[in-house]
Amino acid sequence: MNKRKFIAIGTGMFCADYRDSPYYFTASSESKLWIDAETTDNATPKIYVQLSRYVPPLFWLPIKASHMTLHRFYQDLIKVETISRNKHMQTYDDFMQQIEISDEKTKITPKEQQGMLMRVINEVNPYEAEREYPHNYSVYLGNFDGLSTLETAFMNSPYIFNTPMCLGTTNIHTKNVARPIARFRTVYSRSIITLEARYDLKNLLAAEYADSSWDVPIFAHIEYPENERFSSPIPQRINKMYETHFPKNVPFDAIASILGYKKHDHLHMAANVVDRKDKKKVAPQSIAYYAALLPKDGPIEQASTKKSYFENIYNVFYSMEDSIYSSSELRTAVAVAAAELKLDDEVQKMHDNESVDSVKIVMSKLLK
Repeated sequence: MNKRKFIAIGTGMFCADYRDSPYYFTASSESKLWIDAETTDNATPKIYVQLSRYVPPLFWLPIKASHMTLHRFYQDLIKVETISRNKHMQTYDDFMQQIEISDEKTKITPKEQQGMLMRVINEVNPYEAEREYPHNYSVYLGNFDGLSTLETAFMNSPYIFNTPMCLGTTNIHTKNVARPIARFRTVYSRSIITLEARYDLKNLLAAEYADSSWDVPIFAHIEYPENERFSSPIPQRINKMYETHFPKNVPFDAIASILGYKKHDHLHMAANVVDRKDKKKVAPQSIAYYAALLPKDGPIEQASTKKSYFENIYNVFYSMEDSIYSSSELRTAVAVAAAELKLDDEVQKMHDNESVDSVKIVMSKLLK
């Protein structure tokens, strides 16, 4: 396969760097403009925008080769930055004022400033955060030894500000809960990525199934703004290359942040559950992960729709009652799915009719 060749034609606006503060920074990361060296005379001329030296060609954003289009592109970038900064500026100003007061008494080093910032962040309740953007998309990233593994990786990602919005391993509101979360903001689109560790799913199934007894499943919930300048055609390209299902308006920096993980959405999980071509047994917790990825906003929240969705899951799984699954595994999986959909009446009904003690115990935990 021949590699495409690009020619640098200039520099664009300076952008934020991942080591900057999301709200106060002096733009220092230079963006570059490229053209395809092999563009034919008949093709529409395009400029490829590389927003920083860390962004590989896979994530360069193509725009029409005109001064006006380039101006609008950077105008949109500034607009997204400004909205995000204005929304959170007061909180950050209050913190900076605390540092200045402390600094008057004793000289504070940058490292000490960062420590003070983290102490403030650790006291913010992430479960009370307001929703900032209209769109969201969730994926299963895989099983890990803990949330801290991904927190460290995200803080070292060039697509994410390394000052987190919340660390689930240190925040006072998330340290001792079954579903701790960590929150990060991406550098260019200012999207919010929430990592959710499901220790409840791990503990629920660990006693019954050995393959779920060690690692915890972690999900990423991406909240992103309405702005296709930072997305298309990146999601379409990634979907084709990796067989993913990213919506066409997911910003490139949100996709790049999770590219090295499983990236399985509810469509992937459904396929994983029902595809038995290789005749291998799918772990029963797959249905729990599948249910955890169901859209929590919009139509799925309507009781009738959730009921219909649950009935579909129920029918699919019970049609598999053969040598691949035992009936008790199926009943456990379906009960977890009902709990994820907050259909407590269905869980209660299954619990009341259950005769196997180990399965009944799992259902009892779901009802707590």
